[in-house]
Amino acid sequence: MLINCLYLISNLLIHAVIKILTLLFSLISIALFSQPQIDSIPTGTLLFNDGDTIVFKLYNENDWLVNGFKMKGELWTIKSYPKSSLFHFDSYDNGKQIFYQYAPSKGNFMTLKEMQQFVSGKKTAKYDYSSRNEFYKAIFFGFALSMLDTYEFRNGFSGGFFQNSASWLTISSPMWSTFLIKRKQNKLNKSRNTLEIDDLKACYYQGYDNVFIRKNTKAVLGGSILGASIVVATKIFLE
Repeated sequence: MLINCLYLISNLLIHAVIKILTLLFSLISIALFSQPQIDSIPTGTLLFNDGDTIVFKLYNENDWLVNGFKMKGELWTIKSYPKSSLFHFDSYDNGKQIFYQYAPSKGNFMTLKEMQQFVSGKKTAKYDYSSRNEFYKAIFFGFALSMLDTYEFRNGFSGGFFQNSASWLTISSPMWSTFLIKRKQNKLNKSRNTLEIDDLKACYYQGYDNVFIRKNTKAVLGGSILGASIVVATKIFLE
């Protein structure tokens, strides 16, 4: 048992050392390039599994890394990305090079066509959808809820806004504001013709909704906190 464990550990260490040496060799060889040499490398678009894209010059790759150059300012700089985070590289000269591989044992349960639609949906939501309106609605909602929290319900002259300290209603405004996310999602679903959705279209919607919900969640939570903070800050200023 001990010998088997030592053998397994030694193999893992050997593979780790090989990976590190390969990475260092790749980075050193890339670092020796001058800007004119870099300019001669074909340019393309690198598409990530999360839908993000960058302009990229692919120099080399191995089983786990893609190495090349990314534009930073006016210069091309060395950049490496894990291959598992990439879907494809679309070269303007040589066409597309697919990195994604269908491998259920590694967690890649979607086929190539399904993954292509999934990433395409993410890309569309990432670049075409804006959650700005939900952010503004959440600011108003957080502000209104916090104003209600500071209101003192009295018949006398002393009643009104900013008479009470902000309490649980203000603190919980981000939680209450999450109904805006569900409302937006339901509105989106109603706009889709469910009778015409096939497996590939479902993958596209799944990818789109993934980014759609994340954007709205961030906007709604941030907006409601901002709205509540305005009331709290105003209350402190008035005291």
